[in-house]
Amino acid sequence: MKNKYTTYILISVLFIVSFILIFANLSNNYLWQDEGESAVLARNTLKFGYPRAFDGVNFVNPRIHAGFGENYEWKHHPWLHFYPIALSYAILGENAFSSRLPFAIMGFLSIVILFFLSKRLFKKESVAFLSVLFASTSIPFLLHTRQCRYYGLQAFLVLAIIWIYLNVLQKRKKYMWHLGILLTALYYTNHGAFIPVFGTIFIHFFLINKEKSLWKNFSFMCVAIFLLTLPWFIYSYSPKHLAILNPMMLKKNLGFQIRVLNKYIFPLFFFLILYLSRSLKKKSWKTHVKQGDKFGLKLILLLVAVNISFYTIVEQRTIRYYVHLFPFLYILQAWIFATFLLKRKILGIAL
Repeated sequence: MKNKYTTYILISVLFIVSFILIFANLSNNYLWQDEGESAVLARNTLKFGYPRAFDGVNFVNPRIHAGFGENYEWKHHPWLHFYPIALSYAILGENAFSSRLPFAIMGFLSIVILFFLSKRLFKKESVAFLSVLFASTSIPFLLHTRQCRYYGLQAFLVLAIIWIYLNVLQKRKKYMWHLGILLTALYYTNHGAFIPVFGTIFIHFFLINKEKSLWKNFSFMCVAIFLLTLPWFIYSYSPKHLAILNPMMLKKNLGFQIRVLNKYIFPLFFFLILYLSRSLKKKSWKTHVKQGDKFGLKLILLLVAVNISFYTIVEQRTIRYYVHLFPFLYILQAWIFATFLLKRKILGIAL
């Protein structure tokens, strides 16, 4: 009982730290290019009722001709993330703080959900605590969630989607429509993130979970999502969205992801070195994984694999497109620490 209270005290401290780091000085800097784009489109949303690229005087990014409709409606991105900014402007006025506030809130809530999700997946206080520790001290994650851009909302939605999906797997059919709504919301936030996340859930549900009693309901949900997202796909589609890929480009895309994620988010090469040294010492390549951990590991590894595969075939070599993946890499890293490294207290604490 004492350890339980200690864990929750430490978690509360981390929540306070992450809150301060996310919300402090939100108005300290001007909005950068992409933030400014979202802010101006949100201002026009407040004025015209929809994201309009031309307000009668100024164009938003006039080089993106394929991104405009007949009435200058913005087609280059889905519209959902413009409306929270517009609402913030209506309440607080137009400034850097009100521009970033909605996504900062989503970013903080993402860290809160991360604690409960990691605990639910692995049933370990240590994994939950370390997941929050890694997220609340991750500069790339914190900086992205502070921006007037869809990143914080996207991370929150993906974490919520996985949480609701776990409810569905418990044969709680009433959550199926919640899952459909959240997936549709993710599509209208960033369809680039929607594809690998939906793909992960689809593959896991039919190929790994294999719970046939829910197949009918899940299939109906997929059809509903298709019908809800098809209009925007038809309306916003442009051949310019298609990348011309070749083996060299695929290699560059994959190499970029591995290099950047290893450098800033998840020290893959370091863990590989530890694994190799451990295997050589024990003269065995096998790693024992507890039965209760296998479900969470499979789901997270599948999510990571599908995302990396997707971003290998689309030419988007920018770390901001992987923000929704960061929390799950923190959970994976926390599991590695809790399972293998914390047993070696000096090494674990030092790391």
